[in-house]
Amino acid sequence: MGKGGEGKSFVSATLARWIARSGRTVVLLDADAFPGAAISLGMGALDDPMLADAAEETLSGWRLRRGIGPATAIRRYARVGPDGVRLLQYGKAGTRGLSGMWGSVNAFDIVSRRLAREPVLLDWDIIADLAAGSRQAGQNRAPYVDEYLVVVGPGAPSFMTARRLVSMAGRRGTAVSVVANRIEPEDLERLEDLGAPIVARVPADDIVRQADALGVAPIDLDPSAPAVSELRNLAMRLIHRPTKEVAS
Repeated sequence: MGKGGEGKSFVSATLARWIARSGRTVVLLDADAFPGAAISLGMGALDDPMLADAAEETLSGWRLRRGIGPATAIRRYARVGPDGVRLLQYGKAGTRGLSGMWGSVNAFDIVSRRLAREPVLLDWDIIADLAAGSRQAGQNRAPYVDEYLVVVGPGAPSFMTARRLVSMAGRRGTAVSVVANRIEPEDLERLEDLGAPIVARVPADDIVRQADALGVAPIDLDPSAPAVSELRNLAMRLIHRPTKEVAS
């Protein structure tokens, strides 16, 4: 999680790819209404509301259709991407916003809230690309998360958002770490003052910029690129931690 435009989708999708390459079952939940995760994962721009058929509206509100729980929803509706990563999203906002995809949006919310209670998923690694800002963390829209990764980039607005998110996660008792993305030397002192451990320092990388321009995954363009390699190191550390569900 973090401020918009700081590389959350790049971080979450690249971590998902590296972790999946270790032989683990990985699900990437895209909880952002704007494009990013699918492209960074290497699947191109996917706009469709994947869970549109999973929910039904009743007089008391939306619910999952009979026989569909979190594990079934992921197995049935998620798209399998490179390295076997399963991508599940509620859809992307168009010119009319989220109009026309409320079934998928509500199904995604229900699945997210019930993930932690699903025994079948205990051996799966779940990574979430959360929407920018503090709303999802503040409203506890990802209660399945064991650890938040706050992606912070250069500039005062990014640090202000990161500081707010670190404090918010701390009040909830959820582990929180910082991924520094493209941080300039003059920002290093502010980085140390955020109050959370820095688990990765991702350098500015031309490969990431080129991949973004081409609409491809940086890991596919050059897996040895400095930024991609730094996230591989982080992925290996996460694999050996007792926590399994992370959100950026």
